[in-house]
Amino acid sequence: MTVEQVRSRESNPSRRESDNSCETQPSTSTTSTLRTSESEVALEAAEGILPFSSPLTAHDTWTFTNATDEKHHHREKWLSIANFHPGWFGATMGTGMIGMNLASNPYQFNGLQYIADIVFCITVFFFVFFTFISIVRYSLWPNKIRQTFEHPSQSLTLAMYPLTISMICNLWNARCVPSWGPWAQTFVFVLWWIDVVLSVAISLYIPFLLMTVHQVELIHMTGAWLLPAVGAAVCAGSGATTAYNTDDPNRALVCMITAYIMWGMSVPLAFLMIGVYLQRLIIHNLVPEVSMASSMIPVGPLGQGAFCIIQLGMDCQKFFPKLHIVSPLAGEVLYAGGVISGLIIWGIGLLWLWFAIAAFATKRFAFNLGWWALIFPCGAWNLATCLLAAEFDFKFFKVLSTIFTVALTIVWLLVTALTVMKTITKEVLR
Repeated sequence: MTVEQVRSRESNPSRRESDNSCETQPSTSTTSTLRTSESEVALEAAEGILPFSSPLTAHDTWTFTNATDEKHHHREKWLSIANFHPGWFGATMGTGMIGMNLASNPYQFNGLQYIADIVFCITVFFFVFFTFISIVRYSLWPNKIRQTFEHPSQSLTLAMYPLTISMICNLWNARCVPSWGPWAQTFVFVLWWIDVVLSVAISLYIPFLLMTVHQVELIHMTGAWLLPAVGAAVCAGSGATTAYNTDDPNRALVCMITAYIMWGMSVPLAFLMIGVYLQRLIIHNLVPEVSMASSMIPVGPLGQGAFCIIQLGMDCQKFFPKLHIVSPLAGEVLYAGGVISGLIIWGIGLLWLWFAIAAFATKRFAFNLGWWALIFPCGAWNLATCLLAAEFDFKFFKVLSTIFTVALTIVWLLVTALTVMKTITKEVLR
């Protein structure tokens, strides 16, 4: 039933009575209520709110006690799916980062690795669940695909999907490969290549959209503009970890070369965009409260850039003597250069971490899904801290990484609780 048919039926009493004569209704008042509900649902279907072309009939609606409540229930359910967006994957990548921090913490206690395993399982579950919802959403509303890419904010959050895959790869390398052996190494190798394809596609295409399609101004820039670069940097770090945990030197070499290329595609770009972001902050002051959590995002590519270049140096040190393609001394040089470079980038990340914390102290901002941006970037920087603690065996890095692991876990619990509460009340689904 189209909008015109609904209006014609409501404005033509004779036609309405004729239609009613073909239906058996319990009472006149109930008929009026059902007809009103039917008209409202038909209008919503015609406007594209509900994913069906024909409205509920009076017979369908009569099976429920209250037709209006049932219509509202259907509308809320479908609107929740329609309003789902890639930003929800910020929850999965943040949860995965907590698992990595727990697994990498230099001070372990009995049971901590089991907690990391539980967090790993939670990450995988919600990643699969959110992927399923996304498939349903884009299947019912194909035009949402174009709208997502054309949206200046939602298009940036597409990077969160491969970011979550990177976290799953890292956790798989840390928890599954040591126990399950060769087949686990092959699985994570294949999964990582899927991550590479998605990360490279997003890191190449989304910045181009910013240049050509999106109408943006410097004053509207937020830390979210860095997300495409973050995705490629984190994928490079996952490749370095995958290489280190494989027993095949040739496979490790493929991962290392690809990871170095992706590091070059992402980290220098992140440095350039961070410079532009600094200019935006100096000229236009801090970002608005609704985007304040994104102030932490610049810490992410710096932390992952440091982590990746150190890990790649460790890979070169481990595999170059076995490959016989370059001098084993080259591995030692790249290892030393990676550690020093990583330490410098880590220091730049510390500076931006201070900027972000200072910005949070100046303004109060209400909860939204952007709060998940507090966890992943800081966790990425803390992973580099854990790696520096292991390489230097320096107590300062060990204590600092432990403090940040505890603090991030507390923030994660808080943000998770708020997300669950706001989901129950549907505040984050509208």
